[in-house]
Amino acid sequence: MNYRRNTIMIFVTLGLVVTSVLWIKMLQVSEAQDIEDIQLDAIWEILAGDVWSVQITIPTASLGESAEVVLFNGLNVQQATLELSSGGITEWAIQSGTIVESGTSYLIVTYQGTSIERTLRVLPQEADTLRPLTTTNTLIGYGHARGMLLGMIADRYGNPSINPINVNGLFPDGTEYSETLMPSIGLGWTWFYSQGAAGRVRLVFEIPNGKTDVLEIRQTAAAPAHAMLQLSTNCVLNDGRDKLTLTATVFDVFANPIPNGYRVRFVWDGGEGYGIVLDGQASLQIPVPFDTGLYPFWVEVGAVTSSSRWLSVTPYGC
Repeated sequence: MNYRRNTIMIFVTLGLVVTSVLWIKMLQVSEAQDIEDIQLDAIWEILAGDVWSVQITIPTASLGESAEVVLFNGLNVQQATLELSSGGITEWAIQSGTIVESGTSYLIVTYQGTSIERTLRVLPQEADTLRPLTTTNTLIGYGHARGMLLGMIADRYGNPSINPINVNGLFPDGTEYSETLMPSIGLGWTWFYSQGAAGRVRLVFEIPNGKTDVLEIRQTAAAPAHAMLQLSTNCVLNDGRDKLTLTATVFDVFANPIPNGYRVRFVWDGGEGYGIVLDGQASLQIPVPFDTGLYPFWVEVGAVTSSSRWLSVTPYGC
């Protein structure tokens, strides 16, 4: 008895499952047929801000019936109720300057509870605004440092553009710089390496419509790290006729001359003087001491002190 009852229950359950599957298939076919009854004809790729229109045909519709249309373009939503003419045909036209956000827009057309969805691809216009950027405004020269050059571009509606950005400039040593940034989602970048001596590098960014903007990077030497002192002579008579020229040469940690303008302090027993670096050197001329003996001289630049150089002042000759 129980066996017969269980068998009947199994067959009943199987029958319900098969019936449900058939109903689902019938509904899917019905929905597919309904969607096929809404026909859309349009250009499905446009530029931001362009005029756009879509022709809607619903062969099963009657004259005077209506269809609902909605277009989602970013945060902007356009919607309308369109009356169908003979043959179930209508057109929805959207004026220029309305669909302005680039990316994927979504169109939904609804007729008597049945909807169809299509995507509209909106491309950005040509770049209209340009903003150059850099991760640093100062670099150590001679190729010992790098920074990033970045270019941000957008079309007239603020959409990120993909147009190339040409960058041209001139290094202090006269070498020309040229690079093309290829933006992705409105941003292009490249590494920028210093070159040559200290000075200013003026970089001009340009986009296809001819608009330009300028970025300036300053190349500097590293801080003074080595200083050497030379004396014009290391031996003089104490007759008071001679002048002594002190010459300091100062380098950074990379053995490059430090930039112009650094102040050098010349020091000797009982005195001091100052010079300004020009092309990596500073000089000072002083009278020779009258008293005989050995006199030490050295220079100080920032935290750097040179080795001493000695001057011999003698009454007999050198």
